[in-house]
Amino acid sequence: MIATQDLLRAELLKSIQNERVTKYTKGNTKYTTLCSLCFLVSFVSNPEYACYGQGPFDLGVCRRGSAVAHNTTFSVPSWAFLHKQGARDVPLLRVLDHDRVEVSDGRVAGVVVDGEVRRADLVVDCSGRSSRVAHQLESSRLLAPPVTRVRIDCAYASGFLPRTAGDLEGSFLVCGTSPPTSFRAAAALPVEGDRWMVTLAGVHGDVPGTTEGDVLEFAHSLLSPAVAQLVEHAGPLSGVASYRFPSSQRRHYEKLRHPLPGLVTLGDASCSFNPIYGQGMACAALQAAALGETVREVGLRSEQLPRRFHRRAARIIDAPWAIAVGADFLHPQTTGPKARGTDQVNRYIMRVVRATHTSVELARTFNRVLNLVEPTTSLARPSVLARVLASGMRGRRRTRLDHPRVGPPGAA
Repeated sequence: MIATQDLLRAELLKSIQNERVTKYTKGNTKYTTLCSLCFLVSFVSNPEYACYGQGPFDLGVCRRGSAVAHNTTFSVPSWAFLHKQGARDVPLLRVLDHDRVEVSDGRVAGVVVDGEVRRADLVVDCSGRSSRVAHQLESSRLLAPPVTRVRIDCAYASGFLPRTAGDLEGSFLVCGTSPPTSFRAAAALPVEGDRWMVTLAGVHGDVPGTTEGDVLEFAHSLLSPAVAQLVEHAGPLSGVASYRFPSSQRRHYEKLRHPLPGLVTLGDASCSFNPIYGQGMACAALQAAALGETVREVGLRSEQLPRRFHRRAARIIDAPWAIAVGADFLHPQTTGPKARGTDQVNRYIMRVVRATHTSVELARTFNRVLNLVEPTTSLARPSVLARVLASGMRGRRRTRLDHPRVGPPGAA
């Protein structure tokens, strides 16, 4: 996590050194999807227990700690605090509350703060999915990129449990979905203050409740009993809050014939994925790196900067968009533009997931692809194909369910 933040900060600093740039924020927009970061760190980066259930794809529960790297998790308020503290340490960065962008002579010339224009050579809109800049420019007919939306209607309920050393065998727990029979998921992650953060998730109207009874009912319905056992062992949950994510959304700035000079957009303001896949911040960091490269190539005030950057950013976004949106179409109620070949890719990915249960090397490759460290084409390498085929040739054996122990060793 810190590496991602440092990369984002470093690349932005390279781009703005000795130049005038205003970065602005509004409210807590940038933090609303950070719950996905915990999913990224636990499920993708270090799944000690990946609970895939027993459906038509014959998936099971497996230990894979040796296949992945170290993980660190924080709650959203702690991460927001660290983020703000880090911003104060950047010499050329000021955090201001903006009203709108200023457009002058056919380009964005800065932002308006408390009625005063703060001029800038480049404005970077990274203010989140509900960017007021995007709405301002669209309503004024200055910039209206095509928008793609794929509806998934994710619903989350999250709360906290006190955490002690003997609560769980392993450092955290993730119970994933097993399409098409089960689309419910949950995670129990260690966070600051000796607490577990427990999140329950459903899609398309399957909304986890927030009362004690609702939480336990939902947890007992999961493919692994461990989440419900942990809530019963250390619960009930406190501070339970809910969150809804209606759809993945992508603004196609790369398709604009006449982008607006002086403005680029990255992060959730450009593309907002289903947060359950935990790829938003990694994708934003890669876009920030691409922005730094583009600035060094054409200059900060170049009219070619927006077009060149957004085309480069689109190639970065394509991979996580295909992973997130493609997987969402495993649910029959998902609606929106569906790329050709999505069903075939999903069938292959499910075979890859099954094969990771018996191949640590394949699990490493799969996790690196999900983390955007390797391209999706890595899953089509001959060595990967050979492992997937070998796994299929061994037959559709059920993986032995090995649920993690909840409570101290020897507990009833």
